[in-house]
Amino acid sequence: MAGLIRFLSQDGLLWRAEYPSNLDQLCISEIWSDPVDSWRDVHERRIRIEREKEWLPNISPKDEDGRHVVSRIIWVPCELVPPSEGSAAATILSQLIHSVDLEAAYAVSRTMFAGVTIVPRKDAAISNVRSYALSFHPKLAMIWSFDSKTGVTQGVCMAEPSQMPSLQDLFRTYSSMEGYGKVPVVICASLLSLQIDLTQSKLKNSVREVEQRTGYHQWAGRHEQPASGDLSTLSARMSGCETRAASITRKIEVVRVLTEFALKTSCLSINQRCPPGLKESTVLDDGEKKSFEATVALLQDRLRMQNIDTQFFYRRIQVQIHALSTLMAREEARSSIRLTSEAKAISQATRDDSMAMKALAIMTIIFLPGTAVATIFSMPMLNWETSTSAVKSGFNLYWAITVPLTTVTVLSFALWVAVERLRRSENSSHLKWWSKLERT
Repeated sequence: MAGLIRFLSQDGLLWRAEYPSNLDQLCISEIWSDPVDSWRDVHERRIRIEREKEWLPNISPKDEDGRHVVSRIIWVPCELVPPSEGSAAATILSQLIHSVDLEAAYAVSRTMFAGVTIVPRKDAAISNVRSYALSFHPKLAMIWSFDSKTGVTQGVCMAEPSQMPSLQDLFRTYSSMEGYGKVPVVICASLLSLQIDLTQSKLKNSVREVEQRTGYHQWAGRHEQPASGDLSTLSARMSGCETRAASITRKIEVVRVLTEFALKTSCLSINQRCPPGLKESTVLDDGEKKSFEATVALLQDRLRMQNIDTQFFYRRIQVQIHALSTLMAREEARSSIRLTSEAKAISQATRDDSMAMKALAIMTIIFLPGTAVATIFSMPMLNWETSTSAVKSGFNLYWAITVPLTTVTVLSFALWVAVERLRRSENSSHLKWWSKLERT
C-alpha cells in the first residue's frame, strides 16, 4: 500500500490546492467537550498565516478547566487547480499539512478526482491514528485523522471560498454527533446533497421555459415565460442542461459512496464498546449514535429521490432536444421552400430576358448582312451615277449579294446552335453513365 501511495504521489497527481495570494488569515473551528456535564461547544478563531509556526505547535487538546477538543478543522479557501510548480502559497499549505501530520492523506486526495478512502499510516506502529482523504474535484477536498487514544479528529478542508460558509455551518450543525472522525465525511455529503437540490431547481426552471417555447408539454398551471433566443441557441442551452444533469448524476453517486463510507467506517453499533484507551466522554452515547444513523439515513433517502428526479429531468431534456431538432428541421424546410420559390422566380425572369436577347440576336443576324452590304455600297469608291433610271443599277446587285449572304449567316448560326446542343447532350449522357457506373 505504501508503495502504491508513493507511486501515485510521484506520477499520478491530478490537482493541487492554490489559495489566493492576498489571503492572510485562516479560520479554525473546534468542538470542545466537557467531561463533567458532557456538553459540547463550537469555538472558532482566526490565525495569521505567516505565524503558523508559532500557533501550530501550541495547539492543545485540553484547556485549563479540563475540557478537551473532540474535533478541529482548519478551513483553507482555495481552488483545486492542475498540478504545476510549487508557489509560495503551496509551500505554506504544505507546511500546514505537515504540522498536522496529514501529508500522506493530502497526497492520496490529489490522486483522485472524486472519492473517499482510508489512508494507511507511514508508521505502522502508530495504530491508534487513522487518516482519511476525500476529494470532489474541482470544488472540495478534505483530509483528516482520528486518534483513538485522545479521541481527537483533526483535519484540513480545502474548498472554494463560496463553499466555506456552508461547510462551517454544517460543522456547527453536526457538532453534537462528532465521534470516531465521521463528521467530516457527513459534512461533505450534506453539502453535495444541498448542491444537487439547487442545481436541480435551476435545471427545472430552464427546462420548463424551453417547454413553454416549444409547446411540447401538457401540464396546466404553467406561469413561466417562454425561453428567448433562436432555436439553435435553445438547442445549445438544452445540451448544457444535459451536461449538468450528468454532473448531478456524478454528485449523486459520490454522495452515495460517502454515506456508505460513513456507515462502514464508523462505530455505529449501539452495543459496541469504547475502544481501548479512548475516554468515555469522547464516545457517542446511544442517542447520539441513533441521531447519526438517522442523519445518514435521511441523506440516503434524499439521494434516492434526487436520483429519480434527475432521471426524470434527463428524459425531459432529451424530449426537448428532439423537439428543437424537429422544429429546426421544419424551419430549414420552410427556408428551402422559400429559397426554391425565389430561385424559380429568378429563373423565370432570366428566361424572359434570355428570350428577349435571343429575339434581338436573331433580328441582328437577319439584318446584319444587309447592313454590311449597304455600308460597302455607300462608299465613295463605287460610282452609281451612270444609270438614268430611278433605281440605280447597283440595287439589284445589292439584293444579289445580301440574300445569299444572309442565308449563309443564318444557316451557320443554326448549325452552330445545333452543334452546341449536341455537345451538351453528349456530356450529360456521359455524366449519367459515370454516375450509374459508380453506383453499381
